[in-house]
Order: sequence, then C-alpha cells, then structure tokens
Amino acid sequence: MRYQLLLAALSLGPVALALVPHQFPVNTVEDASDQPLDVTDLNTDDTSPHPSSLISDAEQWNFHEGPRENTTCNLIFDTVHSFLQHWPNTRHRNGHNIVPGVIPTGTLLYHGTGTHRIPTEPDWTATDPEHSIIFSRGMDGGWHLTLATTRPLKVLYFDGSSAAKVPEGTMDTQDVVAWGEPQQNRFRDERKRIVDLCRWGNEFGIDGFVRMEMDLCAYFDLALLSP
Repeated sequence: MRYQLLLAALSLGPVALALVPHQFPVNTVEDASDQPLDVTDLNTDDTSPHPSSLISDAEQWNFHEGPRENTTCNLIFDTVHSFLQHWPNTRHRNGHNIVPGVIPTGTLLYHGTGTHRIPTEPDWTATDPEHSIIFSRGMDGGWHLTLATTRPLKVLYFDGSSAAKVPEGTMDTQDVVAWGEPQQNRFRDERKRIVDLCRWGNEFGIDGFVRMEMDLCAYFDLALLSP
C-alpha cells in the first residue's frame, strides 16, 4: 500500500517516458497481408540524414524472432517498470536513472530524531512512519515528526538502493550530480552530499531528492514542510 501511495504522490515528469500510440504500431489483425513495420518505409528520401546502414530490409519488426543476444532494450523497459518499487531496486541496487517528479501539496512525510526541534537545514524524511520511527531515540527520548508539504515540491528520484551506504556504487549517480564524478570512498559523507546536491538543485528550482534504502525517503529543506 505504501508504494501505491507514493506512486500517486510522485508523478513522473514528461521527460521520463513518453508513450505515443502511433510510435508503436503493433498489428493485431490476423491477416498475412498485414506486415510489421518496416523501417525502410520511414525514410524513402535519398536526402535522409540517417546513415544508409540503418535502413535495410533486415530491420523489421518481426515478433516471431527473439531478441539479439547482446540487446539491452529490455533493460530500459524493466528499469522504468521498477521505479519506486522495493525489491527490484534491492536486487539491482546500483541505479542509473535520474527521474523528475512532483510531490503534491498535503503529502504526509515523517522524520525521527533524538532532539526536540525541527531541523533548520536539509534533512531526510520518510514516506512511512515505520521507517522514520526507528530514528526516534536519544538521551532524553525520541521525537517523531509528522510533516505535510505546503506546496507542490519538485524532486529528482535516484533509482536503485540509492540511500544504501555501501562503497559499491549505489550513490554514483548522486556523486556525479553533486561532485562531477563517483567518489565511492565518501559513501558515508551524507551531510556534504545533500548540501552539494541542494546547492546544485537550487539553480533548477529543485526542492528535494527521493532515494531508497530499506524504504523510500526524501531529502528536503524541512522549512518547505509544515508540522
């Protein structure tokens, strides 16, 4: 249920995936005269900018043939299908996608802390209280915040187990955005990472970043949320 709620809350941006029916002409009529799309029909002009090597009779949509041995097309669709899901991104934890999204006004987010105050600098929030309450502990007891977004928040989603603090590449895409290159020896440098991500995101109006560890969570300036 929690993932279904987040799927509703995190609307993928238009650049994430655009499926236009006429771009995928699948023939469902059982007629031998109806053939799959032949790419040679798309570029009959000799002045076509596409190399002639890409336009051949061999490049047809033949649904009776399996994919080539080294094809990666299926991985693209499998990746898109796995966005925001726990187990696919746990099994294949090194993500490689950066997806724009929007968290709508009124979405509830949660934060656990050992200090009795609302953070005044960028910090994490969880999408469910079972995740955040684990961190509600301290010398004087814990504090569990329930927060609500006060306006739509523009976010970037890093797929994979992108909040898992291990040196094997789970944070590479974030490091490239924040620091220009993967820095796997800094996998525990979360404070500097979020500060630099937010500094980069300010230029583009990005409010926060969505990642997954044992569950989905988001980094925000909590001033954007209301307790």
